Amino acid sequence: MRSDVADQNETPNDPIPADLVSQDESFTDLLQEFVDGLDKRTADMVASLSIGDFQALRLMAHQLKGTAGGYDYPALAELSARIEQHALDEALPACQQELDELKVMVSRAVVRPD
Repeated sequence: MRSDVADQNETPNDPIPADLVSQDESFTDLLQEFVDGLDKRTADMVASLSIGDFQALRLMAHQLKGTAGGYDYPALAELSARIEQHALDEALPACQQELDELKVMVSRAVVRPD
């Protein structure tokens, strides 16, 4: 896993790739499936928050944290961990703010840089 999580947040318009593919091309399809599913995951999290289901939001954030970390997207994993904690605390404004950040980060996630 990369250690440049801070770097990924410093350039908000740059793509966020996973180094995993550069290490092993066989992960390409799996990572593409993960990236393709991020919009739905985010929409499901937003929907849970909109009805005040903090437990569902916490669970989805926890799952995204683990998957993103395992697939070498540390910035997504870190943000998901923050969402998980805010959901546990039932902190509505913080959850909304972090989910807005998640939408932007998800739009930048790619399998490999171009």
